[in-house]
Amino acid sequence: MSVDFVSPFDQNLISSVKVQNSTNTMKVFLQRSLAIIEDNGNRHKEAINRIASLEVEAAKWRATTRTVWRVERPKVQPSVAFAEVP
Repeated sequence: MSVDFVSPFDQNLISSVKVQNSTNTMKVFLQRSLAIIEDNGNRHKEAINRIASLEVEAAKWRATTRTVWRVERPKVQPSVAFAEVP
């Protein structure tokens, strides 16, 4: 013979277990979300650092190019031609 009723104590216990399971599920979800956010943050920092190092390299190349251009460009002497007046 089965009894189809649940005592108030058992109902509270079942409700408590449901709340605990929901809480545990939420904790796991939040922990995983935090791990993903931290990982994305680390990737973002790494990308920013790479960009900064590339900008430094580009600045070095620009400075070198300007220096070479100044040294290697042909020196053009200004020439002024006067027309003779008859």
